[in-house]
Order: sequence, then C-alpha cells, then structure tokens
Amino acid sequence: MNSNNPADQIKPVLRLALWVFVASLAFLHVFITFRGLASPAAMDQAQIARELARGHGFSTQMVRPSSLRMMQDHQREALVASLPDTSHPPLQPVLWAPVFKALESWWPFETTGMIYRMDRVIACMSTCWFLLTLVVMHGIARRLFDRTLAGFAVLALVLSRPLWMMVTSGGHHALLLFCATASAWCLMILMQRAESGEPAGMMPFLLALSCTAMVMTQWMAAWLVLGVIISVAVLLPRNRGTLVLVILIPILATAAWLARNQMICGETLGTAKASLQSILVPYPDSVQMRDYESATPPLVLAALMRRVNAHFSGQIEDIFSHVLLVVPAVLFFISLLHRFRRDDVNRFRWGIAIMWGCSILGMSLLGLPDGPQDDRQLHAIMVPSLTVLGLAGLAVLWARFNPGNGGVWTRYGFAILALVIGGWPMIVGLSSDLRLGLFLKNQLMQPDYRAASLARLTEMVEDDETLVSDAPWAVAWYADRPTMWLPKNREQFDRLRDLAKKQKHPVAGIVVTSLCMKGETLATQFTGAYAEWVDLIARGPVRGLGVDLAQTVERLRDYPHMLPLGWALMPDGKPVFPSNFFSDRDRWTALKEAQKP
Repeated sequence: MNSNNPADQIKPVLRLALWVFVASLAFLHVFITFRGLASPAAMDQAQIARELARGHGFSTQMVRPSSLRMMQDHQREALVASLPDTSHPPLQPVLWAPVFKALESWWPFETTGMIYRMDRVIACMSTCWFLLTLVVMHGIARRLFDRTLAGFAVLALVLSRPLWMMVTSGGHHALLLFCATASAWCLMILMQRAESGEPAGMMPFLLALSCTAMVMTQWMAAWLVLGVIISVAVLLPRNRGTLVLVILIPILATAAWLARNQMICGETLGTAKASLQSILVPYPDSVQMRDYESATPPLVLAALMRRVNAHFSGQIEDIFSHVLLVVPAVLFFISLLHRFRRDDVNRFRWGIAIMWGCSILGMSLLGLPDGPQDDRQLHAIMVPSLTVLGLAGLAVLWARFNPGNGGVWTRYGFAILALVIGGWPMIVGLSSDLRLGLFLKNQLMQPDYRAASLARLTEMVEDDETLVSDAPWAVAWYADRPTMWLPKNREQFDRLRDLAKKQKHPVAGIVVTSLCMKGETLATQFTGAYAEWVDLIARGPVRGLGVDLAQTVERLRDYPHMLPLGWALMPDGKPVFPSNFFSDRDRWTALKEAQKP
C-alpha cells in the first residue's frame, strides 16, 4: 500500500469534516433554530418523567376521562391529582427522569424567554440518540459496502430538514431510531457470522435486547419486532436459539408491564386499548380517551377494509414525505432488483424489506391521523437502513449507465443528485432559519403552543386545584398542574367536576387552545370532536369583536372570567383570541398588581 498516495491522505480529513459538519448541524438545530417541543406525546411523557423524578412513581398529571372510568370500574380509587399512567410504555420517561432530577432547579419556567429550558434539555437528549443512530448506520454501511457510501448515507440523513424537525420535537422517534438501527446492526452481524460459519456469540441477546427496547419505547414498534422475528425465522433458519430469544425476551418485558396495567385499571392494554379499538370504530382513539362513559363503542366491521385501504393508499401517495424527503430511502426497492455478490447483503436487504412491510401493515390498520409527523409513524424509523441499501442500489444502477468520462461525477454522481434533491429544503432554508434564530434568540415559539402563556397558569392555579383543557399534555407540562382532557359532553364534564371537588381538587377553569379550532371548513367546528363545546371555543374569538357569549349563554357563566393566552390581529386591526383561560374568578389582576415594583 502506498502511504504517499494523496487520495489516502485526504480521506481521514474528509471523514473528520463530515462529523464536524454533523455536530455543527446538531448544535444549530438545538440551540439556535429550536422552537420548543412539538409532539403531544413528548409533552405527556415529559410530565410523567417529572413525576418520576419527584418520587411519585409512573403517574401522570394528564387525566384522561377514560382512565378514570377504567379505574373506577376496577374498584380502584381514581385520584385526579395522582393518576397512574397506563398509556405509554415506560422506557423513555425512565431514561429522562434521572436527568430531570439532576436539573430540578430548571423546572420553573423563566419569564425572560418563550422557550422552556427543559424543552431544550429533551431536544439535546433526542439529538444525542440521533447522533448515535448515525454512528451505528455508518457502521452498517461500512461493513456491508465501504466508507464512502457510509459517508453519503450520513449526509443524506443530516440534510433532511423534516428529520431534524422530528428529532427535536422531543417524541419517541429519536430513541426508537437508535433502537431500530441497533436491531438492524445486530441482524447484519448475525447474517455475516452465519455466512462465514462463525458462532453467534452475544448477538442474539443484543438483538433481543434491542427489540425489547423498541417495544418498551412505543407500542407501535411491536410491528417492527414482528418483522425482526420473521426475518430471523426465514433468513436464519439454523439460528433457532436467536429466534427463541427474540420472541421470548420482548414478550416477557411486555407481559410484565401489561400485568401492571391489569392490576391498576383492570385492562391489560390500559388506555392504549383505545388505539386498537380505533381500528373497528368510526372515530379516533382521542375521542375514546375523552369519553367518561364505560360503554363499549360500536364496532363497524364493514368499514374496516375501507379504512385500511384508505390508510395504505395515503402512505403510498405521501411516501416521499413519510421517509422525510430522504431520496435513497424511497428508492430502497432498487436494491431488491439487483443481486449483490455477497449473500449476507442479499439476506440483509430482505430482512429490512420484511421489517418495513410489517410496519406498513400496522400503520394501515391504525392509521396516521397527523401524517408524516404522526407519533405512530414507522416509515421514518426505517430510514437509516433504507438509506444504506437505497444508496447501494443507486450505485449499481449508476455504474450500469456509466455516465461521464471518469472523475467525481462518474463515480459519485448518483449520491450528489440524491443529496441535492433531498437536502434542497435544508440548503435553501437554513440561512433564513439561522438569521431568525440569531435575531430572536430565545423568543421563538412553537406554532401551536404558547409555552410562556401556559406557564403563567402556575401562579394563578393552586397546587390543590385542577384544570380542564383540549390540550392537557401541554397544560400539564408547562403549567405543572393536574389537567383533565375536555370530556366528550357537558354531562360528563359536570360529573368529573363533582368528582374533582369531592377529592378536594376543584376545577379552577378551562384552558382552550387553538388546536381545537383546526379544521378544513367552518362546519368542522359543529360536527367535529369538540362540537359539544362550540360555544365555549367561539367565546374567545367573538370576544375580540366586542361581544361576550357568556352574557347570553347561561352554561358559560360557571367560568365567567376570561384571560387571553394568545391572540392574532385581523386585517382591520381587531384582535382575535383563539387561546384562552376561562376561570371561576379573576385570578390575574391581583397577581399583576403584586408584581408591580
């Protein structure tokens, strides 16, 4: 080997530059362009982690009416102020809790900015998981192909603007990305060792541990684990011990947590049962979680196939968005059309295809109401593995066309085109995002939440009082007060309010955000999930026109006082108040007077 070759000398410099570039993008997205958490599941799990850090166990301040009813039907005491959570798997809150405990002095919201410091802490942790994912993916690409393709795979991911948005949203996706990519790495090592006749070693246990971590991070990841199980059974038929471990350990861990749910509320799946019921009922799981009635929702079997077909078609139509604009990932199928020289590569690509197929089946059954940024989205979790194989397929196809007369374009033109197409939104938008982030510094806000406004409720609402909201995950996280999800109808609200009062945690008021006003048409407000509350929702915007609906609608007088938490200006300059706090009394005037110097 000629050590004086200039190409050999420059490659380490390029590899170092690649990781410096990745680290720089991570810093920019966390400390400059970050706007706060955007995922409801992230806020919900964050307040659970805070309760864990306080020593309250796996409990929640986000009170779902269906959870209260489950516990009452199970003859358990359902306390509004301390309700065990049965909605989420435990891994992410358990990992967050020690960090939260170490940063307990940061829990109070600083009034000097619009971004909650703990939001940025969560974004930092998620970014760390993403960086570890890139390292593991680089290792997969390097072992299967070469360092050059591995570098291009890393660039394809870090130039994806939607991927950075998903990672910094604070949801489970970053941790699940790492666990799924680690599972793919273990699967690859097992296939390579099976090909060379080497012993499996600790790989079966590590693969089972990675699968367990996936399902303990997000219940939807069970579809990915199913894909791993099928891959091991079909592609590694002689590794029966691996198959047993991959089935047994995740099942044992899941069974232990489901047994805990059974003991708490009498339902093995807990509140997450609504997600499975949503397959057969005509409305989403969010509506079921707001329902305080114990009646089983009606099943509509005739609509099942129609909904599955609609969900599947939606995934196919928006597949480029679902893989977060990563061009090689969407072109993964090219790798299935070519037989590579190494058998382990051929096995690995079919293993990834099986995992992706199982995840598509799961998403077709349950649906993705929020599209590519939905918390149940699994396409994005497969992107690292799909990118590696998609780039390999593109390289083979490019070589067959043999464009150019040598040089960089002839060798790497396929990767350059893929990076430019997928990274164009990042390339054109990063400079404006940087200017905005540097100019506004800590004043950026989430599009749908006003964290600083919600945090003001902490001083207005006592520790032994309860709030009700259409966005209880955000109110519970930022205001740090028990918050019930706005129930299905007013009769249920009255019953829940009486229950809270009986437990000496009376309802202080109702927080209405702009989320419940989102809809394609005005008619959605009268027929949608919050149709029962249309007068309450309209009270804020109408108040901007100089009319208070509480003067004419008697049922609005229980909470007559209104504090705007967010506003917008109409073309004529009049304010519109979509987010408001409706309180039983004026809680803010005296507070403002006390804060005056």
